[in-house]
Order: sequence, then C-alpha cells, then structure tokens
Amino acid sequence: MAVVHCGDVNANVAQVRKGMAWVYPQYNHDPSLPAIEAAARNSRVGLWADRDPLEPWLFRKERKARSSLLN
Repeated sequence: MAVVHCGDVNANVAQVRKGMAWVYPQYNHDPSLPAIEAAARNSRVGLWADRDPLEPWLFRKERKARSSLLN
C-alpha cells in the first residue's frame, strides 16, 4: 500500500476519517489510522452507516470461493 498526499492533505487519513476506506491491518504502517477508523465507525459515517459492512478482503475471499464452486 502507499501513502497518498494531495497538496498538504494526507488522502489516506482523509478517506478513513470520512468512512471512505478501511484500514488494512496487515499493511497499515500509520499508527494513527486505527483510532481514526474507530472514530468514523462510532460516528457511523460513510461505509460505517451500513449496519453490517463487509471487509473488502473477506468479500474477495467469499467471491473467490463462490467462483471456484461454479467452475
């Protein structure tokens, strides 16, 4: 993963704060992001407004498993 800046704005932080991105624990190198994600979850902003959001890595795993059953 990468850290993206738009001018003086850290896009990673901005997206997590607005509930537009998940923090991938296995790739995260920014110790501030989990707390920012927790605040977004508690505020139920962005994807956290969903009652049962599915982590992208679990979504891909489930999709791959379903696909292999069809082939």
